[in-house]
Amino acid sequence: MGVLDNHFQKTKLFQFLKLTNWILPTTIKSKPVEGAENVFTDGSSNGKACYSGSKSKVFRKPYTSAQKAKLAAVIEVLTAFEMPVNVTSDSSYMVHSTQSIENAQLRFNTDEQLMTCRCGSRILQEVAHFGKAALAFTALQNQKGGHTGKRLETCHKQALKKLAIDKISIALHSIPSQRSWPLWTTILIFLGVAAILGVTIGLLVHFLAVDKIYYYQGDFHISGVTYNDNCENAGSQASTNLSKDIETKMLNAFQNSGIYEEYVKSEVIKLLPNDNGSNVQLQLKFKFLPAKRVSMRTKIKAILHQMLKDNMASWNAVPASIELKEISKAASEMLTNNCCGRQLANSIITGNKIVNGKSAQAGAWPWQASMQWKGHHYCGASLISSRWLLSAAHCFAKRNNSKDWTVNFGTVVNKPYMTRKVQKIIFHENYSSPGLHDDIALVQLAEEVSFTKYIRRICLPEAKMKLSQNDNVVVTGWGTLHMNGAFPVILQEAFLKIIDNNICNAPYALSGSVTDTMLCAGFMSGEADACQNDSGGPLTYPDSRNIWHLVGIVSWGDGCGKKNKPGVYTRVTSYRNWITSKTGL
Repeated sequence: MGVLDNHFQKTKLFQFLKLTNWILPTTIKSKPVEGAENVFTDGSSNGKACYSGSKSKVFRKPYTSAQKAKLAAVIEVLTAFEMPVNVTSDSSYMVHSTQSIENAQLRFNTDEQLMTCRCGSRILQEVAHFGKAALAFTALQNQKGGHTGKRLETCHKQALKKLAIDKISIALHSIPSQRSWPLWTTILIFLGVAAILGVTIGLLVHFLAVDKIYYYQGDFHISGVTYNDNCENAGSQASTNLSKDIETKMLNAFQNSGIYEEYVKSEVIKLLPNDNGSNVQLQLKFKFLPAKRVSMRTKIKAILHQMLKDNMASWNAVPASIELKEISKAASEMLTNNCCGRQLANSIITGNKIVNGKSAQAGAWPWQASMQWKGHHYCGASLISSRWLLSAAHCFAKRNNSKDWTVNFGTVVNKPYMTRKVQKIIFHENYSSPGLHDDIALVQLAEEVSFTKYIRRICLPEAKMKLSQNDNVVVTGWGTLHMNGAFPVILQEAFLKIIDNNICNAPYALSGSVTDTMLCAGFMSGEADACQNDSGGPLTYPDSRNIWHLVGIVSWGDGCGKKNKPGVYTRVTSYRNWITSKTGL
């Protein structure tokens, strides 16, 4: 019935065949009726139809389908010849469409009508169309006996009486005709060709008409000056200043060039020593049409070359040494994955609070770890190398069995990107529970982590780094949203300010409890703070290049977010030498 459905959706006869195919008899006469006249029928797509037998006729119907015209010819035969009659057609479609018809009743009708008589689960229909001709089909096999059988028989009698129809026996057979594709095969071929064309056009549009991101690695030489900043650890102030200057000049060069619309980002990755000075490694990102691929590389290299010429004196740069190569996205990520303090996404928004909650973006703080005691979050920690984390000593004071601890990495605390077991916990020798002093501990992982865009180390500060009043810092963690409150599932972040220790130690504040190995951060108004189970987590500070350093460890406080009671953190610079003595970092 699928063929009928596709071709004759609005033709009532074929709607009837489709919807009530179960009412047609199951026994089919495949042989012509003996003694009956044989009549040949035909029709064409221009509406012309004909039949030929003891009498012949050619006529036209308002159809644009050969199948409809052929069927009209069959109906004309039923009205013009004595019954029974053998109707012959050269259309396999016609035969297959009507071969289940065993009995037919014919009625002349000037108006289209559809009469339905419902008897149990059976349906008797008259289908009126093709001008004055109408066909109605009934089942040969009536149910005998029982209430349902009687109702069906009564229904048939009423219908036949009302329609005043004579029974006609029909046998159809096919004259072999030229082989043609079945409709379903044609449809499949059409859909296949359409799909191939669609994919081809889509690929052409994707590769030729849509902007793509392209990544480049650049290298050039600086003569006479040696730098050693491999980006795995915090660089010296001199290398930081040079890298910042190069990044600023690159930004200006591209934004003032003819390809400023295609420019996305550029940064210095490494400053490494070589025989005659240092090598500078760059990473660049652009977005443009694939058709511009060759010309864009030439333009990018030319702009970098000119930038080096303009800064030969200040950088001792060698313009002729510039090299530029296109790299994959994965290779680009690897350049920064191995660097410390690099975010995947910038997530700082002024006013965020851990208390009352602000969720961090994935990859914003890739060094944040969850210290899980027996499978539940208990404290925070910071990844400082592939094997070591830094946390607060008080987290482990009463839970110092390393076998009870695991470490989760990721933004969602219970769906980590990676989990590691703990091999060893090292307390500061001068820490004494439940004291506040020397609240620092190292956690050694049983297995190294693999750095990804979501899991990276944070830079450790140089021991001489100084922070000033109102410097911007960020604290992160999965601690409670308020005192004795609920735990968040997604990592929370808070934008804080450094508060001078003298202010923190005021009588109305923390009354002299803050020592030189501690630092205060937050707001005296109490608007943002760390809270319970944020302990051990990072307080981070961005340098001029937006590279993040671990400056504090969440340690203690008087409540959460209370007025004149800012959070207190272990000052990492005070323990920089101790960290090196234990880890070699």
